[in-house]
Amino acid sequence: MKIKSNLNIIFGVLLIGLLWTNSAVAGSIFIGETGDLKDDDNWHGSQSHQDTDFNVNWLVNTYDGTEFIPSNLDFLGKWDDGWESDTAWGSSSPFFSGDFSGTSGSWQTTDAWSGGPVYYSIKAGREFELYYAGSDLDDIEVLWDTLGITNKKGKAKKLSHISFWTADNPPGPDPVPEPSTILLFGVGLLALAGFARKRRQPAPAKL
Repeated sequence: MKIKSNLNIIFGVLLIGLLWTNSAVAGSIFIGETGDLKDDDNWHGSQSHQDTDFNVNWLVNTYDGTEFIPSNLDFLGKWDDGWESDTAWGSSSPFFSGDFSGTSGSWQTTDAWSGGPVYYSIKAGREFELYYAGSDLDDIEVLWDTLGITNKKGKAKKLSHISFWTADNPPGPDPVPEPSTILLFGVGLLALAGFARKRRQPAPAKL
């Protein structure tokens, strides 16, 4: 009876690990931010605090992370803070919907989106951050926050707008689970294997 209870716990942990892994696949890759522009001597643009075509493409082209990311970004449009209707979308088609106010929220693609690699930039105050969301975004909820853009007191600034971008070359693999997620899943598998082995062992003979 105790073994069965332990197995139920292990299966529960594995299920949580699987759900966590799936959500991590939908996570975003941080590409760069305002400070990266200002602090690099090779940056020759203007208005480093603005998420312009030049600035976001510069960040993509100088990205030094381990993930392969698509380049040559084209602007799709943006959602401004506080709006909840299609009129807030700064382009001809509202490809994305979600929560675009405050310091955190989520977004998802709409039926108007035909697919392809998606970037998004979060603008708050005089700073912005750029993220790569991936390419397979059907039925995926992407979380965003402004926790990396803080005021002098260390509090997250309120969102100004979120801009969306796509790239014209083939994307790489979508964002992968973080190491901690993989480790949790692996520990669950090892624990399950240990219980299964213990259960197969014959009971000691009575004297």
